[in-house]
Formats: sequence, C-alpha cells, structure tokens
Amino acid sequence: MQDAASKEMTAGPHPVEHDMTDREQLRAHLDVGWQVIRANLPVMVALFESTIAQRRVDDTDMLRSHLEYLRDRGHPLPGEPTLVAAAMGGMLSMLAYAVLTSDAPGLTNDEVIDTLTALLLNGLAGPPE
Repeated sequence: MQDAASKEMTAGPHPVEHDMTDREQLRAHLDVGWQVIRANLPVMVALFESTIAQRRVDDTDMLRSHLEYLRDRGHPLPGEPTLVAAAMGGMLSMLAYAVLTSDAPGLTNDEVIDTLTALLLNGLAGPPE
C-alpha cells in the first residue's frame, strides 16, 4: 500500500517543498492515501487490527518531511512534525476504517476527502475571515 501511494505521489514531480497549508496540495496527499486505503480495504483492516499505533508513525514519513519543511521555513505547527504526521495518518486510516467497514450511506470519495482536508486545514475554528 505504501508503494502504491508513493508511486501515485511520485508519478509527477514531488518536491519536498510542498506547502501543506495549501488546500489543493493537502487535499491531493489525502486523496492518494484514501484511494489506496479504499482499494486495499481488507489489508487496511488487517493492519489496523494488528499494529495500529506504531504503523501510523512509520507510514507517515512523506507527511513528516513536508511538515518539517514548513517548520524549517518558520511556519507554526500544532506539534512536532512526527507527531502531527502520525495524527494525520491516524485520522485518515481510522476514518477509512470507520467509514469503509460500516453501512454509512452514500458518502462519495470527494465528500470524505474534502471534509478531512477542511478539518485538517482549518480545524474546528473554521477558515480565517
């Protein structure tokens, strides 16, 4: 699954300088993760059930490197890049587990990814005025 996500993200240029505060760039990263999880749901469920905590840290290196880039440019983050990346990965995988293994009615991929993107980008406070 990680190879599939990496292949998708590196199909075109994938510089470390991604700005994860840019809605489209954040959304693109989340969309790749969501699509890979959805396409490999039985594997995702098995991974979730076997090693939930450690896998989130190990599997979020790409997000961590983008967050380190932001931090190094002086952008304030809500925590250390490794922790924030693990939280983002955990949120994505837990959401996938909850939604894709339930009888949730009619949620489209775009609806899920747009909601997660808005939540991570703006939090509960909403977009800046």
